[in-house]
Amino acid sequence: MHDVIDRADTTAHAEHTPQYSWAPLIIGVGIFFINTGFVFGLPFGIFGLLVFLGGVATWIREDIQLWARGSDEDGGH
Repeated sequence: MHDVIDRADTTAHAEHTPQYSWAPLIIGVGIFFINTGFVFGLPFGIFGLLVFLGGVATWIREDIQLWARGSDEDGGH
């Protein structure tokens, strides 16, 4: 049969959860202005596209920094 492994000696690691970010809200505002551009004109759409791309860039930058820093106290991922 199977051998039972004693796990009493192992140390528990903290749960890996992503940090809070403003990027999803920024992306949502950008999408809102993109859609507003369909009603009120091209300048709103262009503004929305810029906000959207800024939000995506912010989110990517935050994820790269989080990955480089590591999420464990031991520097692991």
